[in-house]
Amino acid sequence: MNERIVSIGNSLSKSLWKKSRIFNTVPSINRFLSTGAETSPLLSSYEALLESRKLRRDDAQLAALRSLEAVRSALLERPDPQRAAAVEPAKGAYLFGEVGSGKTMLMDMLYEHSPGPKLRVHFEDFMRQVFSRLWQVRVDQGDADEPSGRPQPDALVAVADELAARYRLVCFDEFQMPDMASATILSRLCRLLTEHGVVLVFTSNLSPHELCARGLHHKHAAPLLRIIEQRFHIIPVNSGTDYRLQMPCSSRVRTFFTPITAETRREMEALANSIAGHAMHNVPVDVDHKRTLTMPWSRAVAMMSFDDICADLLGPDDYAAIARMDGVVFIRDVPQRTNRFPPHAGP
Repeated sequence: MNERIVSIGNSLSKSLWKKSRIFNTVPSINRFLSTGAETSPLLSSYEALLESRKLRRDDAQLAALRSLEAVRSALLERPDPQRAAAVEPAKGAYLFGEVGSGKTMLMDMLYEHSPGPKLRVHFEDFMRQVFSRLWQVRVDQGDADEPSGRPQPDALVAVADELAARYRLVCFDEFQMPDMASATILSRLCRLLTEHGVVLVFTSNLSPHELCARGLHHKHAAPLLRIIEQRFHIIPVNSGTDYRLQMPCSSRVRTFFTPITAETRREMEALANSIAGHAMHNVPVDVDHKRTLTMPWSRAVAMMSFDDICADLLGPDDYAAIARMDGVVFIRDVPQRTNRFPPHAGP
C-alpha cells in the first residue's frame, strides 16, 4: 500500500524544501566493474537510472553492485536449492550504511533480476510471521501451553524447512536485533536456512559488529555474527549523502504544515476533509487477530496526534496495522525536537 504521511510541526529542515539539482552528466561506468560484468542486468538497470536522470553516479553504490552481482551469479549457478545445499552454500549479502544511502534500492535491483522463488520482506513483518508460525507449530504439536513430557520436534527447524522449501532467495529490509528472543531465533534460523542453500540478503543502518554488540543480547547474537562473517558479502554503502533529503517535494500536495499556527491547522484540516469526504469516526483496526487499535477514520483518511502515536503504549505491530490501512495518515501537533524533548516521545 502506498500511503502518505502528512504532518504538522514547529520545525522542518530547510533542505527538504530545496529543489537542488542532484543530477550530473552521466559518465560511462562500464570500466568500473570487472571484466564480464558489463552485461549484468544490475549494471544495466543502474545505468538506465543514470541516463533517465533519476540517479547520479555514486561510487559506493557501484562498488556494492559488484558484490551483489556475485550473489546473483551464484544463484544462477545453483538452480536447484537441494544441490546448492550439497555443495558450498552461496554467499548472501549484508548491506549497511547511513539512512538514505541507497541500500534498499540496490537490494531491490538484486531481487528484481534474480531467479525465484524468492521473498522480499520488511524485517518486522517477517519476525511477526515467524513468531506466529512458531506458535502454530507448537499448537499443532500439542505443547503450546505446557510440555507434555514427550520429546517434541523442534518448531524452529520445522519453520526453517517450510521457508527453504518455498524460497531460494530471501531479502530483508531494515534488518535489526531488538531483543534476546529475536537474537536467539535469528541466529538459529539463519544457520538453518543457509545450510539448506537459501541465500539471504539484509539491509541495515549498522555494521554486523555494531548490530550484534548492542544491548544485553549480544551473547545471543554472537552465532549470527559468525554466520554473517563467514557466509555473507559484507557491503558498506558509504555514500556520504542522504538522497531522501535531495528529492524535490511535490508541487501539487503539501505534506508538511509548519509552523503550528491557526492557519496551518485550517489548511491541514481542509486537505484531510477534501480527501475524506465526510466526518471521521472511531473504527477498530485489527492488529494481530487478538486485539484491535481504535483510531479516527473516514474512507481513506486517518487523523491522529503526535501523542496518539508516541505517548500511548504502542509497538511495532500497532504501527504496522496503521501502515496497512489503505489511505492517508495525518499526524498533527508534532513538537519540535530539543534536548528537553518529552520523555514519553519516541526518537
